[in-house]
Amino acid sequence: MVRLIAVIWLSLLISCKKPESHDLVVFAASSMQIPLESAYRDYHKLTQQTVQFVFAGSSTLARQIALGAPAHIFFTAHPQWIAMLEEHKLAAHVQPCIASNQLVIASLNAHALSPFELTTIGSAKVARIAVGDPAHVPQGVYAKQALNRLELWNQIEDLILPTKDAAAALSYLKSGAVDYALVYESELAQTDGLFVMYRIDPALHDPIQYAAITLTSIHPQAIQFLHFFNNGPYLRAAGFTPCEGKALDVN
Repeated sequence: MVRLIAVIWLSLLISCKKPESHDLVVFAASSMQIPLESAYRDYHKLTQQTVQFVFAGSSTLARQIALGAPAHIFFTAHPQWIAMLEEHKLAAHVQPCIASNQLVIASLNAHALSPFELTTIGSAKVARIAVGDPAHVPQGVYAKQALNRLELWNQIEDLILPTKDAAAALSYLKSGAVDYALVYESELAQTDGLFVMYRIDPALHDPIQYAAITLTSIHPQAIQFLHFFNNGPYLRAAGFTPCEGKALDVN
């Protein structure tokens, strides 16, 4: 298992250029890519600070940080990964909630199973449903919680295509490889040609809350970038709901 994690870490680092010593390194859940990159474009114009991003599943990134990956800020789609890094004494400053999101079932076809009934999806002629792997991807964890509470998970489990992160579930849907995807509504706000077929009742799963921390590998502009991101229009413009009161907790 440790070897597998190390291989994943290496592949993540190879996917982006090696950060310079002055670069700010941000690890973030894949669903945060558009608002973070949008914020960076403005931030770089103001400060000339270079930011290196690594986007992947929250669990994968948290484990890489715990193994020593050189990150200064971490954005996660589930608070459990913040708790894990706190246990490893790697968290410097914590924001328990920067934004929330809505889980939806999406399709390429606005008339698919119209009118759409969630309780009949298992008996319909549906080939596959993409969703983040519920074993470790927060999006999939929330989806499985909701479907279990509706007593539908066992009915449709064979239809589920588990993906490595939230962005991958959306990619499968956009490519036409699946009929439906359980995704965050913010992702649809950032993507043309997809339709919301059903909004999952938030009472059926744990609250979807994105958290952020600066890490003990201190960078002088980490908190400044985090404040810039939180106080700008980037989250709302990308379809997220910003949390009220986003002051940092200083440990």
